[in-house]
Amino acid sequence: MAAAPPESAPVKQEPAADVKVATPAKRTANKKALRSKPEVTTAKTDGSVAPASLNAMEARIKAIEEGLKPKATQLKEAVETKVEKLGE
Repeated sequence: MAAAPPESAPVKQEPAADVKVATPAKRTANKKALRSKPEVTTAKTDGSVAPASLNAMEARIKAIEEGLKPKATQLKEAVETKVEKLGE
């Protein structure tokens, strides 16, 4: 008996390298960036009356500075101590 010819397995063909897939890239837009921004108008004052937000900002800055003073004093003492040790 003669041997039967082997069945050939299906061969996958790879797409050619120069063929480009035409799938559009999905893009999202920041819709907030596309909105028109309202024009900011600054209130002209004679200097005696400051806006409330400015007063609040200055109060926050002052509170933070007051909170930093004890830390600054402690740091200054630590540096002076180290300088004295190095000077000996």
